Amino acid sequence: QVQGREMASIEVVTVKDAKDVLRIYAPIVERSHATYELEVPSEQEIANRISAVVQAGKPWIVCRYKGEVIGYSYANTYRTRPAYNWLLESSLYVDDRFKRRGIGKALYESLFAILRKMGINAIIGVMSVPNEETEKFHERMGFRDCGTIEQAGYKFGKWWNVKNVQFMLQDKDWQPADIIPVSKLESDPSWMELLKSGEKYLRFDET
Repeated sequence: QVQGREMASIEVVTVKDAKDVLRIYAPIVERSHATYELEVPSEQEIANRISAVVQAGKPWIVCRYKGEVIGYSYANTYRTRPAYNWLLESSLYVDDRFKRRGIGKALYESLFAILRKMGINAIIGVMSVPNEETEKFHERMGFRDCGTIEQAGYKFGKWWNVKNVQFMLQDKDWQPADIIPVSKLESDPSWMELLKSGEKYLRFDET
Protein backbone atom coordinates (compact mmCIF):
# COMPACT_ATOMS: atom_id res chain seq x y z
CA GLN A 1 0.00 0.00 0.00
CA VAL A 2 1.03 3.62 -0.53
CA GLN A 3 2.57 4.78 2.75
CA GLY A 4 1.53 7.85 4.71
CA ARG A 5 -1.58 8.76 2.69
CA GLU A 6 -5.08 7.55 2.08
CA MET A 7 -4.21 3.99 1.15
CA ALA A 8 -4.06 2.92 -2.47
CA SER A 9 -3.32 -0.72 -3.17
CA ILE A 10 -3.07 -3.36 -5.86
CA GLU A 11 -5.40 -6.27 -5.11
CA VAL A 12 -6.95 -9.31 -6.77
CA VAL A 13 -10.36 -8.63 -8.30
CA THR A 14 -13.54 -10.16 -6.89
CA VAL A 15 -16.94 -10.46 -8.55
CA LYS A 16 -18.14 -7.81 -6.08
CA ASP A 17 -15.93 -5.36 -8.01
CA ALA A 18 -18.12 -5.72 -11.12
CA LYS A 19 -20.02 -2.52 -10.35
CA ASP A 20 -16.82 -0.44 -10.10
CA VAL A 21 -15.33 -2.12 -13.18
CA LEU A 22 -18.47 -1.27 -15.14
CA ARG A 23 -18.37 2.34 -13.90
CA ILE A 24 -14.88 2.66 -15.44
CA TYR A 25 -15.64 0.67 -18.59
CA ALA A 26 -19.09 2.00 -19.57
CA PRO A 27 -17.95 5.51 -20.61
CA ILE A 28 -15.20 3.95 -22.74
CA VAL A 29 -17.78 1.86 -24.59
CA GLU A 30 -20.03 4.89 -25.04
CA ARG A 31 -17.49 7.55 -25.99
CA SER A 32 -14.20 5.93 -27.05
CA HIS A 33 -12.83 3.73 -29.82
CA ALA A 34 -10.45 2.16 -27.26
CA THR A 35 -12.87 -0.79 -27.15
CA TYR A 36 -14.84 -2.15 -30.09
CA GLU A 37 -17.72 -3.12 -27.85
CA LEU A 38 -20.76 -1.18 -29.08
CA GLU A 39 -23.25 -1.72 -26.24
CA VAL A 40 -22.53 -1.24 -22.54
CA PRO A 41 -22.61 -4.67 -20.88
CA SER A 42 -24.64 -5.32 -17.75
CA GLU A 43 -23.10 -5.56 -14.30
CA GLN A 44 -23.89 -9.28 -14.36
CA GLU A 45 -22.05 -9.68 -17.66
CA ILE A 46 -18.98 -7.98 -16.17
CA ALA A 47 -19.21 -10.32 -13.17
CA ASN A 48 -19.37 -13.26 -15.57
CA ARG A 49 -16.26 -12.02 -17.41
CA ILE A 50 -14.36 -11.64 -14.15
CA SER A 51 -15.35 -15.16 -13.13
CA ALA A 52 -14.30 -16.57 -16.51
CA VAL A 53 -10.79 -15.05 -16.30
CA VAL A 54 -10.31 -16.12 -12.68
CA GLN A 55 -11.61 -19.65 -13.28
CA ALA A 56 -9.24 -19.97 -16.24
CA GLY A 57 -6.35 -19.40 -13.83
CA LYS A 58 -5.41 -16.04 -15.31
CA PRO A 59 -4.74 -12.79 -13.42
CA TRP A 60 -7.20 -9.92 -13.02
CA ILE A 61 -6.02 -7.22 -10.63
CA VAL A 62 -7.37 -3.86 -9.51
CA CYS A 63 -6.11 -0.63 -8.00
CA ARG A 64 -8.27 0.24 -5.02
CA TYR A 65 -8.39 3.70 -3.46
CA LYS A 66 -10.66 4.79 -0.60
CA GLY A 67 -12.56 1.53 -1.00
CA GLU A 68 -13.34 1.81 -4.70
CA VAL A 69 -11.71 0.35 -7.79
CA ILE A 70 -10.10 3.12 -9.86
CA GLY A 71 -8.25 0.97 -12.39
CA TYR A 72 -7.94 -2.64 -13.45
CA SER A 73 -5.86 -4.91 -15.62
CA TYR A 74 -6.06 -8.53 -16.67
CA ALA A 75 -4.51 -11.02 -19.08
CA ASN A 76 -6.62 -13.41 -21.10
CA THR A 77 -6.40 -15.85 -23.98
CA TYR A 78 -4.92 -14.42 -27.19
CA ARG A 79 -5.67 -17.45 -29.40
CA THR A 80 -7.28 -20.74 -28.40
CA ARG A 81 -4.96 -23.19 -30.20
CA PRO A 82 -2.71 -24.77 -27.57
CA ALA A 83 0.63 -23.68 -29.05
CA TYR A 84 -0.41 -20.12 -28.15
CA ASN A 85 -0.80 -20.94 -24.44
CA TRP A 86 2.32 -18.99 -23.41
CA LEU A 87 1.12 -15.81 -25.13
CA LEU A 88 -1.69 -13.79 -23.53
CA GLU A 89 -3.48 -10.55 -24.39
CA SER A 90 -3.45 -7.77 -21.80
CA SER A 91 -6.16 -5.20 -21.03
CA LEU A 92 -5.86 -2.07 -18.88
CA TYR A 93 -8.39 0.61 -17.96
CA VAL A 94 -8.05 3.54 -15.54
CA ASP A 95 -10.75 5.81 -14.15
CA ASP A 96 -10.53 9.19 -15.92
CA ARG A 97 -10.60 10.97 -12.54
CA PHE A 98 -7.29 9.38 -11.57
CA LYS A 99 -5.14 9.63 -14.69
CA ARG A 100 -1.43 10.48 -14.32
CA ARG A 101 -1.09 9.01 -10.87
CA GLY A 102 0.96 6.01 -11.96
CA ILE A 103 -1.99 3.62 -11.86
CA GLY A 104 -1.47 2.15 -15.32
CA LYS A 105 2.23 1.54 -14.72
CA ALA A 106 1.56 0.12 -11.24
CA LEU A 107 -1.04 -2.32 -12.55
CA TYR A 108 1.10 -3.45 -15.47
CA GLU A 109 4.21 -3.93 -13.33
CA SER A 110 2.26 -6.16 -10.94
CA LEU A 111 0.62 -7.98 -13.84
CA PHE A 112 3.99 -8.57 -15.54
CA ALA A 113 5.50 -9.95 -12.32
CA ILE A 114 2.61 -12.37 -11.87
CA LEU A 115 2.72 -13.51 -15.50
CA ARG A 116 6.48 -14.15 -15.37
CA LYS A 117 6.05 -16.33 -12.31
CA MET A 118 3.15 -18.18 -13.96
CA GLY A 119 5.43 -19.09 -16.87
CA ILE A 120 3.98 -16.83 -19.56
CA ASN A 121 6.43 -15.88 -22.32
CA ALA A 122 4.91 -12.68 -23.71
CA ILE A 123 1.85 -10.49 -23.79
CA ILE A 124 0.13 -8.81 -26.71
CA GLY A 125 -1.57 -5.43 -26.52
CA VAL A 126 -4.25 -4.77 -29.12
CA MET A 127 -5.10 -1.08 -29.42
CA SER A 128 -7.33 0.94 -31.69
CA VAL A 129 -5.39 3.77 -33.32
CA PRO A 130 -4.84 6.63 -33.50
CA ASN A 131 -4.76 6.88 -29.69
CA GLU A 132 -1.69 8.89 -28.73
CA GLU A 133 -2.03 8.45 -24.95
CA THR A 134 -2.34 4.66 -25.14
CA GLU A 135 0.36 4.29 -27.79
CA LYS A 136 2.89 6.38 -25.86
CA PHE A 137 2.10 4.59 -22.59
CA HIS A 138 2.80 1.18 -24.13
CA GLU A 139 6.02 2.50 -25.69
CA ARG A 140 7.18 3.72 -22.26
CA MET A 141 6.32 0.33 -20.77
CA GLY A 142 8.60 -1.40 -23.29
CA PHE A 143 6.09 -2.85 -25.75
CA ARG A 144 7.33 -3.34 -29.32
CA ASP A 145 5.22 -2.49 -32.37
CA CYS A 146 4.24 -5.67 -34.24
CA GLY A 147 2.24 -4.09 -37.03
CA THR A 148 -1.08 -2.42 -37.82
CA ILE A 149 -4.26 -3.91 -39.24
CA GLU A 150 -6.08 -1.32 -41.35
CA GLN A 151 -9.84 -0.77 -41.05
CA ALA A 152 -10.13 -3.44 -38.38
CA GLY A 153 -13.14 -1.98 -36.57
CA TYR A 154 -16.10 0.25 -37.43
CA LYS A 155 -17.42 2.50 -34.66
CA PHE A 156 -18.92 6.00 -34.48
CA GLY A 157 -19.49 5.95 -38.23
CA LYS A 158 -15.87 5.45 -39.25
CA TRP A 159 -13.15 2.83 -39.65
CA TRP A 160 -10.37 2.43 -37.10
CA ASN A 161 -7.02 0.69 -37.41
CA VAL A 162 -5.64 -1.74 -34.84
CA LYS A 163 -2.01 -1.74 -33.71
CA ASN A 164 -0.55 -4.89 -32.16
CA VAL A 165 2.27 -4.47 -29.64
CA GLN A 166 4.24 -7.12 -27.78
CA PHE A 167 6.05 -7.26 -24.45
CA MET A 168 8.48 -10.10 -23.81
CA LEU A 169 8.40 -11.43 -20.26
CA GLN A 170 11.12 -14.08 -20.56
CA ASP A 171 14.60 -14.30 -22.06
CA LYS A 172 15.06 -15.32 -25.70
CA ASP A 173 16.35 -18.79 -24.78
CA TRP A 174 13.52 -19.47 -22.31
CA GLN A 175 11.72 -22.78 -22.79
CA PRO A 176 8.06 -23.25 -21.80
CA ALA A 177 6.81 -25.52 -19.05
CA ASP A 178 3.40 -26.09 -17.50
CA ILE A 179 1.73 -22.79 -16.70
CA ILE A 180 1.04 -22.15 -13.01
CA PRO A 181 -2.57 -20.96 -12.54
CA VAL A 182 -3.15 -17.96 -10.32
CA SER A 183 -5.14 -20.08 -7.85
CA LYS A 184 -2.01 -22.15 -7.23
CA LEU A 185 0.37 -19.20 -7.34
CA GLU A 186 -1.59 -17.49 -4.55
CA SER A 187 -0.26 -20.09 -2.10
CA ASP A 188 3.35 -19.45 -3.17
CA PRO A 189 5.47 -17.54 -0.61
CA SER A 190 6.28 -14.94 -3.27
CA TRP A 191 2.65 -14.19 -4.13
CA MET A 192 2.14 -10.98 -2.12
CA GLU A 193 5.46 -9.59 -3.29
CA LEU A 194 4.43 -10.22 -6.91
CA LEU A 195 0.97 -8.72 -6.45
CA LYS A 196 2.23 -5.63 -4.65
CA SER A 197 5.33 -5.08 -6.81
CA GLY A 198 3.70 -2.25 -8.79
CA GLU A 199 2.49 -0.27 -5.79
CA LYS A 200 5.70 1.75 -5.57
CA TYR A 201 4.70 3.53 -8.79
CA LEU A 202 1.41 4.88 -7.37
CA ARG A 203 1.39 8.63 -6.77
CA PHE A 204 -1.24 9.72 -4.27
CA ASP A 205 0.45 12.54 -2.35
CA GLU A 206 -2.25 14.73 -0.87
CA THR A 207 -0.39 17.87 0.14
